[in-house]
Amino acid sequence: ASEPLKVASAAVEFEGVKLPPGFGDEIGDTIEFLNLNLSLLGRLPPGDTNAAVRTWRDAGGTVEIDSFHVLWGPLGINSAGTIALDGEMRPIGALTADIIGYGDVIDALIMSNMIPLGDAFVVKVAFNLLADKPEDGGPPVLRGVPVTAQDGGLFVGPVSIAKMPAINFD
Repeated sequence: ASEPLKVASAAVEFEGVKLPPGFGDEIGDTIEFLNLNLSLLGRLPPGDTNAAVRTWRDAGGTVEIDSFHVLWGPLGINSAGTIALDGEMRPIGALTADIIGYGDVIDALIMSNMIPLGDAFVVKVAFNLLADKPEDGGPPVLRGVPVTAQDGGLFVGPVSIAKMPAINFD
């Protein structure tokens, strides 16, 4: 089987994106910077969107994220990798990321009751074990950490951080 054909590429960049009220209160109401460069590999056939996406997936279609950079409050992420869909239409993928500011984000999610304290503690300890500690005393950084989506879960390194639901394209 041959590699899927690159069908489209896109690059988007935003600065100073003000979020709707109530969204992002935990870490900030403004995304300072977001840049995404991606390529769609594999043709999407015409017709019903859900059926077309399934056909694309079954033929090996993927989205190649050439680069993803975001700075939102204390959180900074630089990432790249590949995303596809599994048999249940859930995202699957493998990326590598540098992540800074995760501790402040976890603390904010605890304060807003969006993540249970016990779960947050486990995640924070695990991330701190994986992170580089800058000599200048700055916040710890997860460098080159694998970010994977598989079996309906989202993982940073070995740590499960979220469930990934099926996507409906209707």
